Amino acid sequence: MGVIYKLKPEIINYILKLQAEKPDFGCRKIAALLTDKFQTNISKSSINSVIKSAGLSMPVGRRVKKRRNINIQELQQYMPEIPEIPEMLEIEKFGNFLLRAADYLTGGSYHIAGLIKKRIGSAAPDLKRKTEYLLNLPLFDHKFTLEDINAYLVVLQGVKELNPEIIKLISSIFQEVRCIKVDLPDNKSYYLDGQFRTIWPDLNIPYSFSTTLYYSEGYVKKYFQGNSPLSLLSAPGYDTPSQEFFDFILNQDAEEKAILKLTLYNNKLEEIKNITVEKDRKRFFVFGLWPWQFSKFRKVNSIGDYKLYQFLPLKKDFYLAPIEVELMQQDVNKRVTLRGCGLKSDLSGKINLVILSNLSASEAAPERLAELYLSHWPNLEEGLQDFSRKIEFFTYSADYQHSSLLRELLELDKEPFIDIKQTLGLYTKALDFFLRRYFFPSGYEKKGELSEFYKLKARIKITKDHLDLIFQLPEEYPLRRDLEYACRRLNELEVVLENNKRLWFNT
Repeated sequence: MGVIYKLKPEIINYILKLQAEKPDFGCRKIAALLTDKFQTNISKSSINSVIKSAGLSMPVGRRVKKRRNINIQELQQYMPEIPEIPEMLEIEKFGNFLLRAADYLTGGSYHIAGLIKKRIGSAAPDLKRKTEYLLNLPLFDHKFTLEDINAYLVVLQGVKELNPEIIKLISSIFQEVRCIKVDLPDNKSYYLDGQFRTIWPDLNIPYSFSTTLYYSEGYVKKYFQGNSPLSLLSAPGYDTPSQEFFDFILNQDAEEKAILKLTLYNNKLEEIKNITVEKDRKRFFVFGLWPWQFSKFRKVNSIGDYKLYQFLPLKKDFYLAPIEVELMQQDVNKRVTLRGCGLKSDLSGKINLVILSNLSASEAAPERLAELYLSHWPNLEEGLQDFSRKIEFFTYSADYQHSSLLRELLELDKEPFIDIKQTLGLYTKALDFFLRRYFFPSGYEKKGELSEFYKLKARIKITKDHLDLIFQLPEEYPLRRDLEYACRRLNELEVVLENNKRLWFNT
């Protein structure tokens, strides 16, 4: 890195601020401004090194593009102190963010740190961060030394109850939810799969759509007990809207069809939790209707002009038009009219998808609906194909019962480890298996750990609302397609970091 570490932080901040706001400024002009502002002479090569290390330089011959402002304090949340900027946007072993995403879906580090804090009190400073460090979760703003970590391990080792309690906690953390039963008046009910992809008539739901109890409870709280719209990948069925789907639509704002309770089931279809919800309140939803669905039982009342829309997290362009659709269900002799938007990826092509909702007219602008849907289901046809393949596999192979496989794999019933570090490593091993089971292509469950992916480099881009993680893969990387598949599946489960920034995976 040469002389970068010798520069004062305020000078480095100013160089990056100028380059971000005025990318057409050359090093000569920046050097002159530095001399005027700080009364110091900084060489053009030093300025260029700072800019290049921050990933803000443009390749020779390329047109300079407008760049967004970079918030240095924001970058410091993920990186070391500014004088150590060298790999600010390109970090070794950034694949560990896969483990961070899995940890978000299980809530494991939160619960493990909570258990440790309960046992040792506030005796250890930075308890949560040090615990995450031991769990191999990515941290870039810590200043822990080897002595700090060893001292923390000594404290943990002195609490004999921790080993068995952590092992028991890990077992509960990976409790899976296969489906959620929604009970309505008149003995009616419908089901949601654990990942909230669509509405089902019964419990016969593929295991592939299970998720953790922690994630399911969070989503229930967000939708059934909060004000966020429930976003479904697809309306169920091909030719005719199902009666259960109409029950779902009609009970959102009708008191006489209010939800009575929710029941969560594990992979053995055993009840694991009952949740009560408020009856006298309206709830909102968004779902995808594909062009081939319900052709005889839908009517387009109106459709407007298409306008360009960019989905910023994935930098994809779409065209949206306001639409109003009437759906009919012959068995219950009911009709519903829903607002939405037609979505095209090519202005001259056919509609890819219709996004429908019961949001009010003021809240149902096409851009708003597209944002709600794509934030949860950004993969469109590929996402639907994956969904359909898993249903087909379950239907024709009967899938397999694997509710206790994780417990057996990790041998959680055996005597606890003597070494607390090994016990914490058990959770990391469980996260790895969780990733292989639910997010990587079929067959990874039987393979070894995902260490090949964890050691990959990646670049970070920070925006107002999200954090883009872009893997930097070698040319002709043999596992590219597998990693791309995992990235798409993780993006469907809305991983949000502690600072409320959404994490997006790209290759």
